[in-house]
Amino acid sequence: MFVNFMELQEGDLIRLKNQTVLEVIENIGDGIWINGRVISSIEAPDTVGDEDLCHCEEALERVTSV
Repeated sequence: MFVNFMELQEGDLIRLKNQTVLEVIENIGDGIWINGRVISSIEAPDTVGDEDLCHCEEALERVTSV
C-alpha cells in the first residue's frame, strides 16, 4: 500500500511496517519525511508518546483509529 506523504496533515494517523502507529504532528512538505508522535507500538510500548521522524518507505497505510 502507498501513503502519499504530500497529502498528510497534522492529526492524521499512519501505521508503519513494524505496526507502530504514528500521529502526524508536522508534515515537512518534501513528500519524504513527517514528524510524528508514537500512539501505539507492539515492539516498543515504552516509546508511546515519543516524537520521531518517519521516512516514507517506513509507512504501510493510513488509518482512522488505533
